[in-house]
Amino acid sequence: MRSRSTFSLLFWVETSRIKNGRALIIARITINGKRSNISLKRKVEVARWNMSRSRVDGTSREAVKINRFLDRV
Repeated sequence: MRSRSTFSLLFWVETSRIKNGRALIIARITINGKRSNISLKRKVEVARWNMSRSRVDGTSREAVKINRFLDRV
């Protein structure tokens, strides 16, 4: 009998704790239906966050740096 395993990784910004227009990036890891939220200890401007892509919009130095960090996570 085979068992099926699932894995999912989702990024979003914590909009309930916005300070100076910036919010923390949170990662949610889901394995076999069990969730765990982890703060990535990186802040981003909420206006630049693209919710559908789970990435920072733009080509600024900060946006590229954060997007590379998210790719490594």
